[in-house]
Amino acid sequence: IDYVKEIDRRPAPAFEMLDLVRAELPDCKIEEAAQDDLVGVLIIDSGVAGLHPLIRPALGDAQVFPDRLREKITGGAEDGDEKTGGHGTAVAGIAIYGDVGAGVASRTFRPLVNLFSARVTDSNNEYDEDELIEHQLDEAIGYFLEHYPSVKVINISLGDDGLAYPDGGYQFRLAAAIDEIAWRHRDREIVFVLSAGNFYPQNLSDEEVKQQYPGYLKADDARIISPATSAIALTVGRLS
Repeated sequence: IDYVKEIDRRPAPAFEMLDLVRAELPDCKIEEAAQDDLVGVLIIDSGVAGLHPLIRPALGDAQVFPDRLREKITGGAEDGDEKTGGHGTAVAGIAIYGDVGAGVASRTFRPLVNLFSARVTDSNNEYDEDELIEHQLDEAIGYFLEHYPSVKVINISLGDDGLAYPDGGYQFRLAAAIDEIAWRHRDREIVFVLSAGNFYPQNLSDEEVKQQYPGYLKADDARIISPATSAIALTVGRLS
């Protein structure tokens, strides 16, 4: 059709799950509830296990934002995805406690933030092919900003590793949508934390990776993926 310039395939969320470290929770001291005056962090992901002993003290609200026909993303906000074993829950744990390793070592867990969760993927960790993820993001962010003034950080750890940003090229549609949402809510002073991709230098050992971080991210084969191609994401990256 002569008036169609370009068609994008739907994004495919991609991430890595690291090896699990299993600790016996009964041996840990866990605060019963997060303080009310803490900053709110919204995790847009595959959902969280709201009854998990480490998640429950900080979870203020969890919602699911499915396809508009309510046919693709079924189940509740806390069901999460079966394919990856709970990526949203893992991200939420880092958001709540920061250095989880330090918590395991000290056997003490104290929430640093109040957590909010928006589930936008199905049980197979996929978006609906008939829905725009931009609509889901807009609806989810609008809901939580309207109902919870404490929300200041919005985390989206779902990136498309098939969309690597070319130097000097245009940013991708999802990145542009996040920019537009951020501009619309600019009076709220919110910060977006976005996935820039996973990169594992093949020539470095695990110990060398720790020692040389973040220098190896300047390698020629390291690329920023969508949605982190937005100007906001790059700014946050420099600030952090």
